[in-house]
Amino acid sequence: MVAAAALIIVALALRLPLLAGLPTAFTAGEGERLAAALALAAGQWPAALGSPGPGLSLYVEGASLRLLGFDAVAARLPAALAGVGAVVAFYLLSRTLYRPLPTLAVSLLYATEVWALATSRSAYGYVWAQLLALLAAWAVARALADAHPLRWWALAGALGGLTAFESAGGRWLVVALLLYTSIQVYRRPKAGQRSVLLGALLALVAGAIICVIWVLPYPAGPLAGLSAAFGGSAVDGGEVQSLAVRLANVVRALALVDGAAVVDSPLLPAGRALFGAVPGLLVLGGLYLSLRQRSQAMPAGLLFVPLLASAFLTAAAVDVGDVAVALPFAYLFAAAGLEWLLALPSARFGSAQLLVLALAGLSALLNVADYVRWQTDPRAAQARQPALLAVELPVWAEAQLSARQSGNAGLSVAEWQRARGRYLPTPVPGPTPTAARPTPAPVVPLAISLLLRLGQAGELTAPRAVAVVPNGDILVADSAAKRVLRYSGQGNLLGELPGQFAEPFDLAVSPAGEVYVLDSDLGTVFKFDPAGNLTGVVGGGLGTYKPRGLGLDGQGRLYIADTGRDRVLVLGPDGKLLRQIDKTQTPFQQPTDVAVDGTGNLYVAVPMEGRLLKFDANGRYLGDWGLTVTNTIDAPHPAFTPDGVLVVSDPGQRRVLLLSSDGLPVGALAPGGEGLLRLPVGVTSDGLGNIFVADKGDASVKKYGRAD
Repeated sequence: MVAAAALIIVALALRLPLLAGLPTAFTAGEGERLAAALALAAGQWPAALGSPGPGLSLYVEGASLRLLGFDAVAARLPAALAGVGAVVAFYLLSRTLYRPLPTLAVSLLYATEVWALATSRSAYGYVWAQLLALLAAWAVARALADAHPLRWWALAGALGGLTAFESAGGRWLVVALLLYTSIQVYRRPKAGQRSVLLGALLALVAGAIICVIWVLPYPAGPLAGLSAAFGGSAVDGGEVQSLAVRLANVVRALALVDGAAVVDSPLLPAGRALFGAVPGLLVLGGLYLSLRQRSQAMPAGLLFVPLLASAFLTAAAVDVGDVAVALPFAYLFAAAGLEWLLALPSARFGSAQLLVLALAGLSALLNVADYVRWQTDPRAAQARQPALLAVELPVWAEAQLSARQSGNAGLSVAEWQRARGRYLPTPVPGPTPTAARPTPAPVVPLAISLLLRLGQAGELTAPRAVAVVPNGDILVADSAAKRVLRYSGQGNLLGELPGQFAEPFDLAVSPAGEVYVLDSDLGTVFKFDPAGNLTGVVGGGLGTYKPRGLGLDGQGRLYIADTGRDRVLVLGPDGKLLRQIDKTQTPFQQPTDVAVDGTGNLYVAVPMEGRLLKFDANGRYLGDWGLTVTNTIDAPHPAFTPDGVLVVSDPGQRRVLLLSSDGLPVGALAPGGEGLLRLPVGVTSDGLGNIFVADKGDASVKKYGRAD
């Protein structure tokens, strides 16, 4: 009892702390469930759900949000407590089959498994399916062993009915319980068959009552609710592989403990196997013993029926979400393996028991370390995109409720990413600028003219950035075409930079000729040598989301405008993060580009606020001045000429502003005729002071300068 109590304390200690910030964001799937829970909390039917749901977990989720408030703790607390309950239920089930020490060891392994922790700290609801399934299996085991089993059969049926509404895997687990009950009827003598049949019938009645109650509120009626709950497509979508391949994936994931057979999921690190090394060996050993002894019918059915159903009914590989309800039962095989080990003669002296506990404890520590390392890795946040930041949940929840009260559908997580600027609190004004904001620069004609135009042959689609390398060649990031083109200084197309780009959005060139390409969709920066050879990728592990701008200073430091994360990252020449500039310095939202002057001062374009911010080399806010308000896609981009003039594209006014480093107007480039600007976005300057403009409006790049 003391050991079991310690197990519960460990499970609580791993699940309850840091609920507000770990993971740092809610995925799109979690957002859908939270929206449904909010609808329930508001007394409305969550019509957006694809099944009649909502399962028990959503009702509890809605109650938690209503009682505790619309924040991340309230959203994750039910899953955390359900995860602890699942550990307790597993312990109870295992004790009906095995001795205390194997039960305690495998319960600890289950409590600390990475996917068990992930499902216990998310709003997906998968941990509820595990909890209900484990309780249902425990009730069946008690019913088969108890002299007065009817109450246990009724409980098993009710729990099975609840499990069926939590996930598709839950429905298959109910089928597995029915198969196991049928096997028990067959194995028992005739005198005992009647009792089991009567109990099974009572369980079916109890489960049917739960199902009817659960679909009664369905808007189209109970029959339509049952059809929606137990119907659906036979394949989840995606490219359907052959059945042999899908079955092979199940074998690889379970028998070979191969992480490559598991679908990338926010519930498991990419490439990680379902079980760690020690649990995997114990599971395989228990499977071998069970096959050899023809025993363990319950674990076999509860594990393999949902797994095989997943293989038949999904597109390619094992999805942790689909099979989460079955995975705990694999540890029953691990308990069988431990039981066999402890029965060996060497176990009489206690050394085997100590070894078992030591290995279980070590494996548990490794699992927890893997989980923490995974969740604190910025790449985990990137893998969860599109996502809703935990700190944004209260504002998002209020927007959901407001939309529903107006009779409209709430914002999905993807829609929130685009509209969040309208809902987040208005930034508090920063420190008083060192100088008053100057008035917008007047359109003063400059003695410069169009010298060159690229893209007249139609090779450009949506140019967003332009850069000039030391030898005079011109690089153009054509984001829509997913490529970076290279032109000679005379405008001849020379080729493309090699790279698998998804959305090349900005460019930067070092004095030595090294080229940096920011890919907004991938959130990374590709680095090329002066000859155009790819030499590396930086920034991929920083958790960026849709960065739009790139800058470079004289010391080789790289500046990334991480638009979706409301910050500017400063990287060293080796790609390591040095610091970041964010709302702690001065409030700003969604920066789109950066430029650095000769003294290290940093200029940040914030288009949705219509501001250009200035920071010193240490990130201290110095002031700001106004820009035309635009969106974050077709936004202003700053650059410097060799003589220190700040050039800023102004797509909203179809011009390019020329400012001093203090924001004083120098003039504006707004030519007519052939040099007319339609939607200028990217800008740069060469060593002679010529200005290059990426004009998305007419799919061209224009070079302006003195004709002489």
